[in-house]
Amino acid sequence: TAIPMGENRNAITGARIKRMGGKAGAPDLMFVIGGIAYGLELKLGVRGKMTVAQQETARAWIDAGGYYYVARDLDSALDILTEWGALPANVARLEGPFDG
Repeated sequence: TAIPMGENRNAITGARIKRMGGKAGAPDLMFVIGGIAYGLELKLGVRGKMTVAQQETARAWIDAGGYYYVARDLDSALDILTEWGALPANVARLEGPFDG
C-alpha cells in the first residue's frame, strides 16, 4: 500500500492527513517482513539531512525492535531491500547515475 506522506501540500490537506494518523518523520518505505517492521528513508547523497522528526522516528523504530536505514543512492537502497528480503537478489540495476 502507499501512504501519501511526502511532497508539498496545502494546510487543509496536511491537516486531513494528520487527522487520519499521519505522523511527521515516517520513513519513505515501510515493510513488515516475517512480523518485523523495516523502515527505509531515502536521501540524495551526503547532503540529504534527516529532519528532527525523522531522527526521532528512526530511534523509536529501532527501540521497538524494528530496522531503520537511510539510503543515499539507488544501489544502496536496492542492497538494503535485497538484504531484507523485500526484493529478489537478481533485481536489474540501472547503468549510470540515477537522476530521479
